[in-house]
Amino acid sequence: MTIKMHNLLLALFASTMVAGCSDRGKIHKLFQQAKQAQDRGDYDTVISRMNEVLEMNPRIAAAYDNRGLAYDGKGKFDNAIDDYKTAILLDPKDAEAFYNRGNSYNHKGDLDQAIRDWTETIRLNPKEFAAYNNRGFAFYKKRDLNQALSDFNEALRLNAKANRAYYNRGLVHYDKGDLEKAIRDFNEAISLEPTYFAAHYSRGIAYNKKGDFDEAIKDFNEAIRLNPKNAGAYGGRGHTYGLKGDLDKAIADYSAAIGLDPKNDLAYESRAHAHYRKGDIEKALDDLHDAIRINPTNSFAYNGLAWLRATCPTASIRNGKEAVELATKACELTNWKEWHSVGALGAAYAEVGDFDQAIRVQKQALSMDGLTNKDRAEAQERIELYEQKKPYREFPKQGSEFPRPSD
Repeated sequence: MTIKMHNLLLALFASTMVAGCSDRGKIHKLFQQAKQAQDRGDYDTVISRMNEVLEMNPRIAAAYDNRGLAYDGKGKFDNAIDDYKTAILLDPKDAEAFYNRGNSYNHKGDLDQAIRDWTETIRLNPKEFAAYNNRGFAFYKKRDLNQALSDFNEALRLNAKANRAYYNRGLVHYDKGDLEKAIRDFNEAISLEPTYFAAHYSRGIAYNKKGDFDEAIKDFNEAIRLNPKNAGAYGGRGHTYGLKGDLDKAIADYSAAIGLDPKNDLAYESRAHAHYRKGDIEKALDDLHDAIRINPTNSFAYNGLAWLRATCPTASIRNGKEAVELATKACELTNWKEWHSVGALGAAYAEVGDFDQAIRVQKQALSMDGLTNKDRAEAQERIELYEQKKPYREFPKQGSEFPRPSD
């Protein structure tokens, strides 16, 4: 998120209008010292210097602006917002104060107020591409993808080298399902900044979704090179290796992600998936339990654990009653809108011998959105099995999967 130190020359010009001549030299020096301190991240010095300016004359809007930036840098967003409000009262046409106050509201999580401030920034300064970029990202977080796309387009029209706007627009294209446009925007962001970690990472995800696994791995490799302590990059590469069928490399990457972030429940759940595909059921169970221990709202982990308890050929692993409880929890966490979890509940009912419920629930899963033709055929086969009063058994093998949503 771009921030703006109030223009020093404009601030000094303003100070000449409100300060006596004898004060101008000292004010000039204090602003210079504050600018130098801001550049090195010394926010306390900025605050101290702006306090001195305001003691000399409390009507210099630029001093409130710059002190607000320092408070924002220290994470004191309410203090920053108060200073920007004062600056705006003193100078209602201060576009930078609106812009920076938008940033502070954004940091607080108040997206609506941030959008209002960036909209006012744009009204006062229609060529401020950073305000379009920031407002676009706020719309993106609010899932208003069309408005976000419009803002990023305008930011790039104003500044064709705004690499963050290319990256952000790429995220919108990805979420809208246009992988080619997403990859092109990530390409532009990387061409402008070859060491842009997030762009390599996100392009890797896009290539992964596209099915171009080798290119995805190249991007994840580069992301790891740029930031070797980022667990997400290892997780992304592990997911790609899993899709390629290289389960040992997938497990190694998920393990690396867990080593970097021991509370990464998704890495545990994903590693369980890989262990299952290898037929290592006990390891899969351990990882699923860890995923739930870390994050009791991980519906994927509940779903996977329910599936194993309901369908594993090994009698010592099956537990129908527990499977029903786990699958019901997975359904509740997904508001009964995820067919994998509903299907797992059907298998759990079959395991406890309640075939009427198993058939009813499996038919419910079959009627839901998101199933492929292969999924529908397998779901229908399970209904026919339950009609014969037989539970479903799945024999894990290389390439097999317990039902779970794909990314």
